[in-house]
Amino acid sequence: MGALIDMLNCRKNSYRVVLSLDQDLSLLDRLAMRLHLSICKPCKRFSKQMATLDLIQQRYCQGEWAGQEQHLRLSEKARQRILSRLQEKPFDD
Repeated sequence: MGALIDMLNCRKNSYRVVLSLDQDLSLLDRLAMRLHLSICKPCKRFSKQMATLDLIQQRYCQGEWAGQEQHLRLSEKARQRILSRLQEKPFDD
């Protein structure tokens, strides 16, 4: 029963998603992650976002965007919006 509860836990699944980017997961963890992603839209979206960020980071480190750093920076408006949101709601953890 514990494995089933872990499979339904978004926090644990997010951890599996991030971990899967850097290392191979056990068969049980892979199955739990895939099953959870099949039923949880927010976690599926998070998984796609993490995969995209990982790809961007890999390409950046390989020098594919040399000379294009100005396009990778946040606008001042975006920075202020993020800063104000962070100041509104502190993290619960």
